[in-house]
Amino acid sequence: MKNNADRNITRILVLTLILLIVGIILYPIYKTTKKEKEKENFEYDINNIITTAKEYYSNNTEFASEYVVFTIKNGKIVEDGFNYQGSLPDSGSILINSAGQVQIVASNKNWCATKRYTDDTLNVEEYSDNCEVIQSVKLGNIVVALSTSKDGLYQDGKQYYYRGENPSNYIEIEGLLFRIISLDENKNIKVISNESLYNLTWNTESLTDNNYNIFEENNLAYYLNYSETSNLNFDNMRRLSNILEYNWTNEKINYADNKLYSELKQEESGKNIAAVVGLPSALDYIKASLNDNCISDSLRNNECGVDNYLNISENYFTMSSSSDSVWAVSNDGKLYETSLNIELGVRPVIVLSNHIELSGKGTKNFPYKILKH
Repeated sequence: MKNNADRNITRILVLTLILLIVGIILYPIYKTTKKEKEKENFEYDINNIITTAKEYYSNNTEFASEYVVFTIKNGKIVEDGFNYQGSLPDSGSILINSAGQVQIVASNKNWCATKRYTDDTLNVEEYSDNCEVIQSVKLGNIVVALSTSKDGLYQDGKQYYYRGENPSNYIEIEGLLFRIISLDENKNIKVISNESLYNLTWNTESLTDNNYNIFEENNLAYYLNYSETSNLNFDNMRRLSNILEYNWTNEKINYADNKLYSELKQEESGKNIAAVVGLPSALDYIKASLNDNCISDSLRNNECGVDNYLNISENYFTMSSSSDSVWAVSNDGKLYETSLNIELGVRPVIVLSNHIELSGKGTKNFPYKILKH
């Protein structure tokens, strides 16, 4: 009897050990499967919230301000009017702008979800203390989310620059299509024509006077600011009340100096020309690229045309000059020096007041448009 009892105990111990081993093997699989299911459910709930936000916009297209905010706190929507019936995360915020775009950041103890206005998809990651808070800035009356890794608007000190191959920075003015380059420290909006509006020489009389001179009739600066040009829409645009007379930079950047990108930032302190119409600077062009090799290298860099919406496969002038030449963008996207008597494309640049009121989405098919002139 004792031997049978011992054998039974042994069988039980062996069976228990086998079950324990199986459990050890299967637990990580169960844990992973459960975790993936939790993430899937969380993502499903957040996408349902985004769908509800879009429905809210469809039913309330006239916003009292440029955007509407709904706050999630302790698993509940704080503000009235957002009729969502599903599960809610622990906390977060939902922003709906006047163009119908939705921005969200939301989290629970395990997961963090973010989506900027211009993101095509939702980003879901494991929650951490670094759960991203989406930063944004006002573009006139429209709130634009800042980007961190792809095409979009980036903060650079007190200024903001659009970067990438094709960010949503189109704006239509007087029937002409422009791209937004940057916002200055006062949030005034610098824009550039989407294509060359003219083909001009820098100076029809001089091979050495490479200043951007609005008082010299033979200078392209005079033509852009005062002459009746071949483009009536452009001439009308120059007279709009919300276009500012601006202090432009015409710093001399000598090719032989081989300046680094970090040194080119000093160009911002060299503003010395007051005019309504200017041109892009070499620095504007460099900052528009998302290519790491461009922003970490010198002005001679050959890769600044990569991931750069200002590269339009055309030769055109910048406002930056050298000792007796002017910097230009080549049709293969490189910055190079050129003579003053060479005829190149001209992409006028203007600055819009920060008080401007806009509508639209900033895409080529739905560009921003000025509501009030």
